[in-house]
Amino acid sequence: PIVTTVVTEVAVRELALRDAKAGFSAVVDEAVRGAETVVTRHGKPVAVVMGYAEWEALTRAKPGFAET
Repeated sequence: PIVTTVVTEVAVRELALRDAKAGFSAVVDEAVRGAETVVTRHGKPVAVVMGYAEWEALTRAKPGFAET
């Protein structure tokens, strides 16, 4: 089953690991289009699939106030 959760007004798709594995190509296609997918195991979030450009932007972001 696919669950959609709204986080700060952005819809985030949630998918059980077994379903994500079965449709991994589609999950990656969605990530490339900008739609992240939270992957769950036993109902608990364990990973996020996102596009490379978004990941790169997040990892290159300047440190926040609390990190300096």
